[in-house]
Order: sequence, then structure tokens, then C-alpha cells
Amino acid sequence: MEKINKGDRSDNCLKEFQYAGNKRFDRIVVAALEEDMTKPATGWTGRFQLALTRQAPVNLSECSNGSFSDEAIERLANAIRIRIVTPEASSDLTPLMRDIYPRLNPCSSEVWAKGKAEKFTIGTRSWIIDEFCDWYNKKQSAVFILVGDGGVGKSVIMAELCHRGGALKTDEDLCLSVPGFADALDSMSFGGIRDKPLPDVFQTILVDPLNKLGADQMRQVVVLDALDECSSSDGVLTKVIRTWKDAMPAWLSLVVSTRPEGEIQRGITNNSLDFKVLELKDEENFRDIEKHIEHLLCDMKDTVEQKDIAACAKILSERSEGLFLWASFLPETLNRMHGEKQGGVLTLQDISHKDAIPNGLGGMFEEYFERLRDKIGGNDAYQSLLPPIVAAREPLSVEQLIVVLGRTTKETKTIIGNARNLLYQGGDGRVALIHKRMADWLLDDDLSGDLGVDIKDGHIALADYCSSSRDDVFSLRHAVFHLVKSGEHAGGFELLNDFAWVQSAISVGDDEAQRRATIGNLIRDCVELGIYFAPESDTPRFLSKAVHALSYDPNELASQVLARLGHESKDPLALSLQTPDQPWLAPTRVTLAHPRDPLLHVLKGHSRGVNSVAIQGDTIVSGSRDNTVRIWNATSGEEQHVLKGHSDLVNSVAIQGDTIVSGSDD
Repeated sequence: MEKINKGDRSDNCLKEFQYAGNKRFDRIVVAALEEDMTKPATGWTGRFQLALTRQAPVNLSECSNGSFSDEAIERLANAIRIRIVTPEASSDLTPLMRDIYPRLNPCSSEVWAKGKAEKFTIGTRSWIIDEFCDWYNKKQSAVFILVGDGGVGKSVIMAELCHRGGALKTDEDLCLSVPGFADALDSMSFGGIRDKPLPDVFQTILVDPLNKLGADQMRQVVVLDALDECSSSDGVLTKVIRTWKDAMPAWLSLVVSTRPEGEIQRGITNNSLDFKVLELKDEENFRDIEKHIEHLLCDMKDTVEQKDIAACAKILSERSEGLFLWASFLPETLNRMHGEKQGGVLTLQDISHKDAIPNGLGGMFEEYFERLRDKIGGNDAYQSLLPPIVAAREPLSVEQLIVVLGRTTKETKTIIGNARNLLYQGGDGRVALIHKRMADWLLDDDLSGDLGVDIKDGHIALADYCSSSRDDVFSLRHAVFHLVKSGEHAGGFELLNDFAWVQSAISVGDDEAQRRATIGNLIRDCVELGIYFAPESDTPRFLSKAVHALSYDPNELASQVLARLGHESKDPLALSLQTPDQPWLAPTRVTLAHPRDPLLHVLKGHSRGVNSVAIQGDTIVSGSRDNTVRIWNATSGEEQHVLKGHSDLVNSVAIQGDTIVSGSDD
């Protein structure tokens, strides 16, 4: 085990175990694991953490002259027999709970935390950890947010919190640490959970099961990294924080990291949240990065001369501009310099040369992307690969890239392999840039020059893919967006006016909540693209009015079209109507509001008169004589929250950012 865990074959071995886990072979495989494989230091717990921690491994260490004792063989045979007869013995997890891992691919939180935390340098970031601990001990706020520019090292800090555990008494697996949570989680449905919006995922795997438990639980902390990399991160921040403040039990706290983008900073202020801003120019930040680089250089004894390590680290930290992401490229850069030197280790003079190592992240990106362009065959291949990856709103699969690039499977995988320093390939095989800051750099011509990309080219490539793969889930979600962004407005309207395509698009999702999110996202895309009120198609407004019925049953589309447009309508959606294969009710006349009807929704919920209404963006707030304040979604017409507390009628309401104020006769 020692040889395999530390040798070159460890990655292949782990892949075999992950494959077994995905195929549900873990019931047999885990029983035969050697004892050392369950020790944290070996790194083998990964995807099998839940199963491994709930059974005693079979001890095969009694070996003499290369053979196992009869007792060891008997124990192994008996364990395998028990596993076959009663497979539940592998763990007390039910099939539904085991299913949550592949449904929430691509990663195990333990593997993520361990991998990121390995990049953490002991003795750095103590000033930030102290802030976390102070927040934790004061118990004044349920949420703490770490704010910092991209590349400053937020993810490593978050991973270190998970890895330490004891600093905040965090635990990576609520199933193991919270009594009753496993049973409560088992009662949830995980169907299609990966396609749900992040707030709905929280609702399914945390809010609903945790609220079934008692209040006398040991305090736990959930760590949510890189919130800004979620689509619509502003809305996600608002919804997640609101959930934590309003619905989560008091013993469960949240730590979030994000870049200071959009409404995020205002949301922090308006919600009176504890937060720490990581400034690039902070003296502590430069001290930390200098120490981190010194640690890296000490591990490169065969590459860098050790007598001037401190001086080298100081020079390099100044070139980093305070960004730990810059330092992540440093080892490979130094190894390449060492190879080019052809004799002897790198000296202080080598490293201090002004052109030896790029200054700042922009300089490092320029060197690496230029090398990528040369490595994959020139500018044509480079400009075929990067624009669609930058333009895509979710990672692209290898199969999608094969179509987009027009290459063979082998050629595409070779290109992805050559770009491994710049591209991340998750456990589900999908590909994205390893850091959001790379996309920002590539899209800024002033920074990237001829290495930059035109995002419109990416939209064109993805629009072509969506047109050639109309039934692909990715295409159903994003075709209209990429077509319009590429300048093909006519193609976008053609899809919106095609009954069969609309039927397929609104059917994406395994349940009502997912389909409502799908339809809502399509409506929001049309608003963002400026085509919601376009005369070429009434479909966006039609979907806004029919979202409740269609999310409940997409097969209601034909009925909704006839009830809102009529049998004699010349609307393209009505002209392309296809009747359902199953029995259905065909309205004989128009009975529902037309898409162009100025009335969008009737908001029902208050039991008495409404005294005041306020609106901001997609949010409507109403105050009523029934003593409540209600919050509505302006696009879908859904009631999102009921705020209770007033003992008399509510006379006035106001909204600014994430803050709602109400005035009452009480």
C-alpha cells in the first residue's frame, strides 16, 4: 500500500476505485481493502468515505514469505460472503443516499478540501483564520463572507478550514456527524438534483432534512466556495443568505467566499453580515505570499539553489502582485527555466533577471497561453478551442468539444491534455478554464493582445452546435441565448416560434420545481437579450403567463396555446401546434389572458386589503391589512416569502437592494 499510495500508479488505482463506486461495486470491493487503506494519510477515503467509516476493514497484514495466513484468508472469505448475502453490511447508507454522490458529481468534498489544503503554507493566513474564529465564537451572525479578487487564494483558505476541522469544529459530512440527518436525507428525492438551481439544491439536501431534526445539535459550519462562479451569483447570494437567516437551524452556520462583484457587496452591507475583505496590497497578504513562495522553492532543491531562497522569494513575491494564482504557475515555470539552462540549478541571478519570470498574472497568462497556442498547432486551433469555452455558461463535455472543434475524439483529447495547465476537467469529464480570471484576461484586448478571443466567435460556435444537436439538453437550455448573442436573431425567434422545440425545452427537468426553473431561465434569457417584448415572437410573454401550468405538466402546452391564442390564431406557435399523444382537453375558445395582455399576473395570498406595494428588479413587496408583508417574483408571479411579526395592519413597504422595510400601525 505504501508503494502504491506514493508511487506513479496511485492515480490509476484511485480511478479504478471511483469506477467501481460509480458501478456500485463498492459492496464487494471495500470488503477486501487492506487496513492501511482506511487511514486518512493514505488519501484513499475519497468517494468511499461513507462506506469505509462504517465498517471494519479485513486485516490482511498477516503475511509471511509472501503468503497470507489461513486465518487471514478465512476472515476475507467470510467478509465477502457476508457482503454478498447482506450487501447492506457495506454501510448503513440506503441506495438513495449512495446515489447522491453520482447525482452531485463531479467531486467529493474531502478530496477537494485535501487537494486544495495541500497548497496551504503553514504559518500564512493566520490573520484571516483568526477573523473566522472570532466570528465563530461570538455567534452573532449565521453567515461569514470572505471577499477578495480572483486569484488571491480564497479557495485554499476555505479548503484549509475544512481540512483543519478543529479550528471551526467543521465536519465535511453531516451524515456522519449529525444524529438523524442520514435518515432525514433518505426521505428526500434526488432526481435531477444536478440540474436544479443552487438555492433549490440547498433546499433539498439541507433545509428540508435539517428542519426535521431537533434543535439540540452540535454546531456545524458549511463551507461554500467561489459563489461568484455560479451563474446569476447575485441572486444566488441573496437566496442562500436569506435561506440561512430565515430557515436554517441556529446550530448550522455558513462560510462563503466570493469576488466583490455586482450586488454582492451591497448584499453584505444590507444584511449586516460578518465579512473579511482580502486586499491584494495588504502587508499581511504580501508577507504570506513571500512565505508561500519560499516554501515552494524549498521543495525544489534539485531546481533552485537553496542558499539564497529568502532573497529569491522576496523578488518573486513582488512580481506576483499579491496573487497566489500567479504563484501556482511558478513551479512549472522554474522547472522549464531549469531545463533550458542545461546544467546547474537556478541561482539568484537567474531568477532576478528582469525577463526571466513574467511580472503579474497578466504576464504569466501571456506566457502560458502563447505556449498553448504553439503546442496545439497555431492560431486556428487556439481560436477554435478557447472562444466557445469562454462563452459557454456551463462547462463543455468532451463530446461537445469534438463537434465544436470538428476534430476526432483522439485529437480533441490531445488538445485538452496539452491545455491541462489552463483547463480544468471535472469528475464528469466536462471542461472549463481553471479560473474565472483567465476569461476576464482573454476578453480584454488591452491585456491579452493577439492572444485574446472574441466572445462572439464563441457564441457562433455554440450556436452552430445547438443547431446541429437540437435535442441535446445543453442546446435546449442555451440555444436561444447563443443564437441571439451570435447575431442570429432570426434563428432564436425560429426556435421560440417552433411548438415542438418549445415543448422539448420546457420539458427539461424531472419535477415541477426543475421545469419551473427551466422555463424561468428561458424567460430571463429573453429579458437579458432584449427580445422579451420583440414583435417577432410572443412566446416569452406566453411562457410568463403559462409558467405555473407548464411546469406542472409540459403536455399542457397545446391547451395553453389554444386557450390564450385561439384556434384561428396566425401566431407561429399556434400554427406549428402539435396535439399531444395522450388524451387532452382542447379549449373551444379563448379563456385565458393573451400573451400581449398588459396583465401579467394576479398575485393572490393576502386575506385582506393591500395598503402598499414596492418593486425592484424581479422582486415585488406588498404590505396588507392582514398584518403581513409578502414577497413575490415578478417574472413568475410566485409568492416567495411571507414576513410575519406585525400585530396590526401594514401601511407602507420599501425595498432597496436586499433590505425590505415595513411600517405598521403597531
